[in-house]
Amino acid sequence: MIRNRSPKQRENNLQCLHKRDSKRRHHSFIGWSISVVLLGLAGGTLGGGFLVQRNLTPVVEEQLRTFLNRPVELGELEGFSFNYIRFGQTELLTTPTDPANVSMSGLKIAYNPLKYIIDRKLEIEVIAIEPSAYIEQGKDGNWLLTQFNTLNPNSPIRLKNLGIQKGEAIIVSRSKDGEKETPINIENLSGIIQPINNNSEIKFQVKSNFVNSDNKGNFNIAGIFNQENRSTNLLIRGHQLNAEIISQVLPLPIELEAGKIDANLEVSLANKKLTNFQGIAKLTHVDTNVEGLPQRLKTHGQLQFKGKKINFDEVITQFGEIRGVVKGYLDLDKGFNLSAKTQVIPIRNIFKTIKQEPKTIPIIGKVQGNLKIIGSLNNPDVLIALNNKDTIKIDRVDFQNIKTHLTLNKKQIKINQFEAIPTVGGEVIGKGNINISPSSPLYSINLEGKSLPTASLGNLYKTHIPNYIKQVSTQVNLSGNLKEPESFKAIGKANFQVAEGTVKAEHITYANGNWQSNILALGINLDSFDLPLNKGILQGSFQASGNIRKPIKESLKGIGELKIKVDNGWINAQNIQLSQGNWQANLQVNNANINQLLPKTDLEGKIQGSLYIAGDLNPNLNNIQAKGQGSLTVGGGQIVANNLFLSEGKWSSEIIGKNVNVNSLTNKVPEQLAGKLNSNLTLVGNVSPETFLESIEGKGNAKLMLSQGTIAAKDLTITQGNFNTTLIPEAIPLKVIASQLTGNLSGNLEIAGKLNKISPEYLQAKGNLQFSQGLPYINRFLTQLYNGMDNA
Repeated sequence: MIRNRSPKQRENNLQCLHKRDSKRRHHSFIGWSISVVLLGLAGGTLGGGFLVQRNLTPVVEEQLRTFLNRPVELGELEGFSFNYIRFGQTELLTTPTDPANVSMSGLKIAYNPLKYIIDRKLEIEVIAIEPSAYIEQGKDGNWLLTQFNTLNPNSPIRLKNLGIQKGEAIIVSRSKDGEKETPINIENLSGIIQPINNNSEIKFQVKSNFVNSDNKGNFNIAGIFNQENRSTNLLIRGHQLNAEIISQVLPLPIELEAGKIDANLEVSLANKKLTNFQGIAKLTHVDTNVEGLPQRLKTHGQLQFKGKKINFDEVITQFGEIRGVVKGYLDLDKGFNLSAKTQVIPIRNIFKTIKQEPKTIPIIGKVQGNLKIIGSLNNPDVLIALNNKDTIKIDRVDFQNIKTHLTLNKKQIKINQFEAIPTVGGEVIGKGNINISPSSPLYSINLEGKSLPTASLGNLYKTHIPNYIKQVSTQVNLSGNLKEPESFKAIGKANFQVAEGTVKAEHITYANGNWQSNILALGINLDSFDLPLNKGILQGSFQASGNIRKPIKESLKGIGELKIKVDNGWINAQNIQLSQGNWQANLQVNNANINQLLPKTDLEGKIQGSLYIAGDLNPNLNNIQAKGQGSLTVGGGQIVANNLFLSEGKWSSEIIGKNVNVNSLTNKVPEQLAGKLNSNLTLVGNVSPETFLESIEGKGNAKLMLSQGTIAAKDLTITQGNFNTTLIPEAIPLKVIASQLTGNLSGNLEIAGKLNKISPEYLQAKGNLQFSQGLPYINRFLTQLYNGMDNA
């Protein structure tokens, strides 16, 4: 190989061909060179071979080096004839800025010596025989890292073209990040490269086939490259081309990752961008990765290319788990405008496609709808409109009608519309945004429930909700960070239709397990509740808070007040406080009818009272404490309970009766004994309904004032439900008892009995009675008195 020639030798050899100062010497040299060629044609001699190698070889080497702008090492001269020269192993070497190189088994230079004789120009065709090339894309996206130089137009030797025969190549592209990608291997490479238009453009045509294990496609590419504006016009024909390889070598606006392509296209490129298309391409299960979309587009069908548009005409396309027939176009400048009607698919496939699968709430059912991809190539929007094809079950709730409109891009999922009709009734609507950017995956969703049947929903979750809670309407905003479940927050309000009234939960907030709300009750009819009240209307306000991660008795707190309207009276619970499972309140009763508070009683009267009450959340009367006082206006008089105490299920009080008509307390009093009762008693007992009367203990005095005279009950004692007392009649005319009697009754009588059996047959009596008319009348009097009491 001629690889040790000094630069001076090369310069001398070039001077032999380039000097023009001596026309005679120039012509003489050319004639001599032609003679050498003719000698070669006649059979060649050692001297002729030596002259060709020594004179023409450096010229060719320099022409190639100048044109290719890189070092060239020609091999040994293997042969020559009248119209060609052949060199052996030849190398096109790398440069400091370009790793591309070519090693070939031979280099053939063909020429027409007669043309030189005619016009003094020698055109040469350089043919690379069995070249093995390595080509690497630059980090800036350029494939031609080293520009071809313009040859000296005054040179007697001109490069007509470069040919390639039986070549192979390794092509290394780069990703958008500048990283080297998997090498592409091609074989059976042939082609021709031709400088045209004074070397300002390069015309070329190549054909080859791929040798990758999964790709046996072949291609034929013809084109012109303009060195000045770095534009390229290509005619590409390919069969079964690997889509991923096409994406590697062409500056496509979208990334192809799998599948096969047959193409017949005219393509124009400028400034490393596609500027024009013409032709068709058939895609076979081609995966397209579009920046900003969570899933690839898998396309199967024929595309039409025209100008800057790629037209889709009923092309089968799958977006993640969503499959449909696509119409529309992709514009290199304006972006996507594609639409498809989706097939019927399980709704869970939608969540898989947008990569937002619910982890804790099961969703079952099938949907169908429309899908659109619109917007820029690097950040398109995907519009998904869905309708259910059958019943959709979300958790335990069936929905008979669902409509959803979503917009999806690389930054967020936008819920434009969500409407759902539960089969049990009511409506749920919503909208919101879910940012899917890794740097800020925040979400905010607004939901509204209208007229939802609480009892029916409660049954689905095996939760008993009383019938008096009819419907609920609610509005709530859910927000947080997708990567931080503990960041979940909720803000909202709810309205419950309860017992002909409304309970409003306003300013509901939730964050980090903590919740709070303002609760307002309006017009609640207490007839619907199992309470010892009759026809009461409740209203009130309450501020409540708690923590769902702690036991309710520990975390629930609240303050507020309640007011119950009973006829023309009121029951007010003021300064209600709830904390650590304990509650307290100030209870005021104002002009309330007793038969509305205690519907089972026959009493009629008005209650006034003031109590401080406290307890805990265990529903047990033994846990309630109370103190205060109260009064009952009844029978033209008043019963006052002073120093009323309740603790650990036991109660005590001082009971004072003032001028109370005794027949307003009970209808078992004989008419003759109807009068006004005055009393002063100290009583204790327990609150258990089963043993209430049996538990009463106390003592005191009472006096019944008749129309004439009185009956005093002195030293009244009550023990374990039994009572005894001494009755002392004073100045009672006997005619009050019986009209035929005369005189007055006096004396004393000890009476004993049970509080739960106050009737003559259960009473025990002994004592002394004095009759002013004497003993003859006693039998008749006692008989009449007994009969009167028995008939009462």
